[in-house]
Amino acid sequence: MDPMMVDPEIRGKGIGTELFRRGTEWGKEQKLGSIWLDVWEENERVWKMYEREGWSTVSRTMAFKY
Repeated sequence: MDPMMVDPEIRGKGIGTELFRRGTEWGKEQKLGSIWLDVWEENERVWKMYEREGWSTVSRTMAFKY
């Protein structure tokens, strides 16, 4: 799946959480076994949402930014 984000003007209304829950539920229905995400380290708002939804960090990826 390509990156997904909610327009800043309408954030905080539960839209991202609902999209995330529906995607997770779809994965269960498809018997995927697991779903992996990539999240920018500085995106604390979405980290909190994922943790609230029961996800946990299993690895970190390092990159060099110019």
